[in-house]
Amino acid sequence: VVYYFVHQCIETDEIEEFVASASIPITGKIFIPVNDGMVGSVGKKTLRGTHWSLLVFIKREKLGEFWYFDSMNQSGNDEVARFVSQKFEKHFLGHGSSKFIKAKTPQQTNGYD
Repeated sequence: VVYYFVHQCIETDEIEEFVASASIPITGKIFIPVNDGMVGSVGKKTLRGTHWSLLVFIKREKLGEFWYFDSMNQSGNDEVARFVSQKFEKHFLGHGSSKFIKAKTPQQTNGYD
């Protein structure tokens, strides 16, 4: 659901507005699917989203970590995931000082799974 609403945001300030108004519980882990077709998220548009990866937010006391999982390291989703994490960290933590960690993930051997 979160991804759907973020995906509908065309301008950067729309994402910030959505995150600020969303009632997302900030306990435990929050799973955020990321797609390379997120419109306007990093200042460029793709024709269609062809690859999914996963961003997981973990709150640890007053700190937070965004873990990024991608089976295709060259997909470009990490740029979108970093952008999304920067928008969400202000809401989840009240400040912008979370860690962004690229997890070691098994890699696809083809470009279509």
